[in-house]
Amino acid sequence: MFGRQVLRALGFSVLICLAISQLKAQSTSTLSGIVHDQRGAVIPGATVVVKNQASGDERKTITGHGGDFSVPALHSGTYEVIATAKGFSTEQVTDIALSAEDNKSVDIALQVGTVSASVTVSARADTSIIEEDSGAKSETITSDDLQNMTMSSRNAAEVVKLMSGATLQANGGLNRAATTNLVGMNTFTPAGTAAGLGGTMINGQGVDLTMDGSHDFDPGSPGANTPINPNMDMISELKVLSSSFSAEYEHGPVVVNAETKGGGSSYHGQVHFYAQHSSLNAVDPTFKIQKMSPGDTHQYYPGAQLSGPVPAIFGFNKHKDKLFFFDGFEDYLQHLAPGLDEAVIPTADMYNGNFDPNAATNQNLRCVGNLNPYIDSNGNYQNVPHFNSNGVYAPNRSGCAISSNYVLNSSCVSSAGMKLLQAYFAVTKVALVDPLTHNGWNYVHNTTTDFNQWQNVARVDWSVSDNTKVYVRINTSRESDNNPNGVWGSSVGSEIIPAPTVDVANNTADDIAGALTKVFSPTLTTESTFAWTKVSMPNKPQDPSLISRSAIGLPETVWGQDAIPSFGNWSSNFPGLGPGGNYVRNPLQMKADKLTPSARTNVTKVLGAHTLKAGGYFELSENKQDPYGNFNGFMSVPQGWGSDVGNSYATMLMGIVGNDYSESQDTPIIGNEANQFRFFVN
Repeated sequence: MFGRQVLRALGFSVLICLAISQLKAQSTSTLSGIVHDQRGAVIPGATVVVKNQASGDERKTITGHGGDFSVPALHSGTYEVIATAKGFSTEQVTDIALSAEDNKSVDIALQVGTVSASVTVSARADTSIIEEDSGAKSETITSDDLQNMTMSSRNAAEVVKLMSGATLQANGGLNRAATTNLVGMNTFTPAGTAAGLGGTMINGQGVDLTMDGSHDFDPGSPGANTPINPNMDMISELKVLSSSFSAEYEHGPVVVNAETKGGGSSYHGQVHFYAQHSSLNAVDPTFKIQKMSPGDTHQYYPGAQLSGPVPAIFGFNKHKDKLFFFDGFEDYLQHLAPGLDEAVIPTADMYNGNFDPNAATNQNLRCVGNLNPYIDSNGNYQNVPHFNSNGVYAPNRSGCAISSNYVLNSSCVSSAGMKLLQAYFAVTKVALVDPLTHNGWNYVHNTTTDFNQWQNVARVDWSVSDNTKVYVRINTSRESDNNPNGVWGSSVGSEIIPAPTVDVANNTADDIAGALTKVFSPTLTTESTFAWTKVSMPNKPQDPSLISRSAIGLPETVWGQDAIPSFGNWSSNFPGLGPGGNYVRNPLQMKADKLTPSARTNVTKVLGAHTLKAGGYFELSENKQDPYGNFNGFMSVPQGWGSDVGNSYATMLMGIVGNDYSESQDTPIIGNEANQFRFFVN
């Protein structure tokens, strides 16, 4: 009989996995115990009911020959246990709190009497609830804990930084965390690295995040960002498993699991509005030094949650004990200022070929390189490789002369160099500042941008019967990522200017998770769970014409790319220039699509006082994104070396590239795919 039951359970689990081929687990708990009389004699055949106090959902079982019982696959929540047996009064233990992966035991002593007589004990005041020692090291943060913590982020994973054993990775010598308090699907935001798990380790180990068992990670950057935000008002708890946890939990080495809130038999709701405004912040000393205003920046987070029983339909759920829902929504309105950009940019005199430090617009600038040209015995500029007026690489330049006060004649100026110079600095067409009063910089600007996202989490729990439970959770996020510094441009400070055009990305993240729990008998239970996560990050320039070679009259790259080249320099006073992203193909874009379907099924068999658990897990991690490389071309002038004329902007204006131009051939979209098959027996 036992063999047939196990085969039926395994067959049922396989059918479930085949029917919903993209499955994955939610972390559940087990509540076990022993029922005995007041003298300690065990009571076999006693009826035990485990009831969720919020939803009224019940699980029933019968004690074995040793008076023992075990109820696996319980979701996080507060439960009560009701034990009855013929000739004994009813014993009720309430307020038993179960978190994900808990394995708790309750000791129940029945008194002689009638079943109608009842004794109620609260687990909060009773010591009969025991957390069984599995050897696992874990910590649980409940929803109440999260509400009582002072956190500036709306990402609950940030609390991991407060856990025992947590350390923050080095942040370039800065006395602050490497991550910000911003909500973002992509690790890089206009004002630094998004909140999440990046830069945090526990006991020297990397941290992995699951949400209702769904693997919440970026296959292209594992362990960094959290594409599905674990919002503290939408989750019931966080549990951190740091070592020695059960083999059924497939991720690691440190796992943080977030459990979504669910509905109950009564209605609950809230409306909230969290606000952070720059007027309440301390002013960065850089702004004070430059006598600049930090501007009006803010982070506004309006949201609402509603949960309860689904209204009765044609009599279904009229007792509010079958179908429950939870829905949470939040808008992340983030108007950011990445910080103060400081740089020396070409002046009006420089555009005219005048690099005399005493020229009207060149005075008091930080040194961008003293003009020190290579001239021949006739006073003409020495022939060096360059781009000619048609943008074609040429080995000679004739007629170029530079005066003693560093003024280039018209023959020195390359039209291609002029076009590039104008393209690079098109975004800086703001009022220049006086270098004398701004520490030698003539460009000091605070660029602000919007970085907005909305998120909705919906969950439905269905108690089909006492023996069959189903839930489905859908998490949807949409993000508008506008980054003035380019795709990976999260830096601000000296020698930095925005990219010629803003990088825009309408990012999307969708995550579906669900579970089916089937009780075949009081001693045999199966759990089949699933998840499907898709993240898309399509980056493109807001105005492609500002970085298009064809638009400004330059030829395509050798490999047919249209974006203008990027430009770097070894000079400490020279900003990096260019598109701010490795755009490939035409039209210019850079895409990343990530897919993570997964599945797990577990079978639990209670054998007397022992519990046997076995299961299997499958996960597909797929990451398709454009490769990284200098597809648009990259120029670097090592100041004072080789063919450089000493001043980086003069070198650019003359179209000189020397031997420091490189270009990568466009390659197809890189597709990385990993399949995991794991099995365990406990």
